[in-house]
Amino acid sequence: MATESSSVPKLISNPWAQRSLGISLPKNLGSELHANVEYICDAFYPFLQLVNVNAIFTEETTINFVTASTGWIIHDYGEAISTSAPHDAKPKKKDGSSSGDAGSSGGGSGSSGIGSQIITVSEIADLIAEKGWSAVELIAGTKMMQRFIWIESKKYGFDISGYSPDANDERCYDRLVKHFKDNGLVWERTPVKRKVNDKVSGAE
Repeated sequence: MATESSSVPKLISNPWAQRSLGISLPKNLGSELHANVEYICDAFYPFLQLVNVNAIFTEETTINFVTASTGWIIHDYGEAISTSAPHDAKPKKKDGSSSGDAGSSGGGSGSSGIGSQIITVSEIADLIAEKGWSAVELIAGTKMMQRFIWIESKKYGFDISGYSPDANDERCYDRLVKHFKDNGLVWERTPVKRKVNDKVSGAE
């Protein structure tokens, strides 16, 4: 049976496959500047910032740095999570040694590729599930990172506010679900257990 991480690069290994996921291709010279800037940010400078909707902040915050399998550093602030692509990092092999970027074939440079974005966001969703958060607010992020965390929220069953999916998001979600199921991979994850006093107002 194929593994989840090894299946991702194959899915986004060429521009046309990326396009079917709703990933924008580079625009020609006559295109709008905004579209070009968005593409560059998505491909080379992806980042994501999230906060627990039910957060209870204290005066002292301990920051934990979690290294994702892609080489990205996930900043765990206790009640908030953020990450951005490190251009000098390489993902670790199972034996602990460094390797080339597993997701670089999916666009971008170094460890900022679409494949790495998908895998890193999936690991962030794992962390959210471990924390037992039932809802998160999307503070900021590049377009594709926002899309991928929205997809993960549907997979894990936690609510997300601050993001409204469009038709491309829905198509991307449908294609990913089909791809995983066609390849015998597990798509659904264990839903986050909600606490009785959890507040999810404003969640999309």
